[in-house]
Amino acid sequence: MNEFQTTKQWLATELGSYYSQEEAEYIARILLEEAFGQPYPMLVVSDGKVNQKIDLLKGWLSRLLGHEPLQYVLGHTSFCGMDLYVSRGVLIPRPETEELCYIIRGRGFLFPGATSIDLCTGSGAIALFMAKCGAKVEAIDLSPHALSVAEKNIHRYGLEIDLQRADLFDDHFSPKHEQYDLVVSNPPYVLNKERMEMEPHVLETEPEMALFVPDDDPILFYRRIKELYNNSKVLAFEINPLCVGELRELFYDRKVEFIEDFNGKTRYLIVT
Repeated sequence: MNEFQTTKQWLATELGSYYSQEEAEYIARILLEEAFGQPYPMLVVSDGKVNQKIDLLKGWLSRLLGHEPLQYVLGHTSFCGMDLYVSRGVLIPRPETEELCYIIRGRGFLFPGATSIDLCTGSGAIALFMAKCGAKVEAIDLSPHALSVAEKNIHRYGLEIDLQRADLFDDHFSPKHEQYDLVVSNPPYVLNKERMEMEPHVLETEPEMALFVPDDDPILFYRRIKELYNNSKVLAFEINPLCVGELRELFYDRKVEFIEDFNGKTRYLIVT
């Protein structure tokens, strides 16, 4: 084995104290590729020296073993073919949210000039996807840090998005338009009682305000969005599978469609 193979084995062994073997092997490979800027197969046949980046690798390893997500450690993540900046204090975009984006595009809800808005935008992932599809996009979040991350991502891709800081629950808040072609949101929807089922690297590092809702009112964001945007043509949400009944009742006056994600869980709601 050359230095890179040996180092990968060492990283994977250390990471194995927290991650599964498969995850540890994958992360070890990603760390080496990130540190040296080359695909792992090229590193294996190169004559490069690992010690050039050993301090960086040790630092990343320490953070990962401290339950910090890989995306925060590296400072970026992949989303719908984009490379997005992320940092602590902003929710890491999930594959489930990628699937929501592909659903709204596949249904024809995104078209050039479509008036659209992304509520609880976080890193700006959904808003960026919609803007890349040619829609006219607004994006709203309450967190100043999340908005600063979204702004960096918007600037990186040179897209025009109307980014706004706003509290949807403020009595003085009102939408800029009476009707939108498309309203999309991945709001907080994890019940407090579900905390015990979550991984430490999520609970300890990702923002609570972007994740959790009260057990006694889990659909408060959806209710508020309906109050504000029910005149819009299409509402598309990521949801908690535990709340299907309550959401069906909430949108009793609209046509609703619940869609399963790639894990077979009811994860999306389309309101037309």
